[in-house]
Amino acid sequence: MNHGIIWSYKWNSFRDILNQDKIHGKGSYLLMGWFLKAIKNYAGFAGRSRRMEYWMFILFSSIFTFIISVLEALIGIPSLLSFLFTLFLLVPSLSVAVRRLHDTGRTGWWNLIGFVPLIGIIVLTVFMCLDGEEHDNEYGRNPKTS
Repeated sequence: MNHGIIWSYKWNSFRDILNQDKIHGKGSYLLMGWFLKAIKNYAGFAGRSRRMEYWMFILFSSIFTFIISVLEALIGIPSLLSFLFTLFLLVPSLSVAVRRLHDTGRTGWWNLIGFVPLIGIIVLTVFMCLDGEEHDNEYGRNPKTS
């Protein structure tokens, strides 16, 4: 009986989740694994990131921030935990965005266009949605083939 690829993985410990690239080979991350990969490479501004890594990081950080905010509202405490979590994610979110721009052949300084009202966010979103360059570029090897 096949329950799908997600159910076929068996994890023995949290350490297995963190080291799943060593267990199952590069590129075989589950959805949460892409988020953890970005967290583990929190200060790595060099290299390239796939779309999946970037968007799974955005998805899970948004989900966790929402859950923390709801819990704070239910308990009735100030938004200190969500602020600390957002602060914790500041450097990893910058680094994964820079690596994502590198994958499209752009410098990380393109992140600054996000400060331009409305148009900046649209341009950045389009850049983040574009497929990466198929060949190796000045920022490193293609993450899909390495």
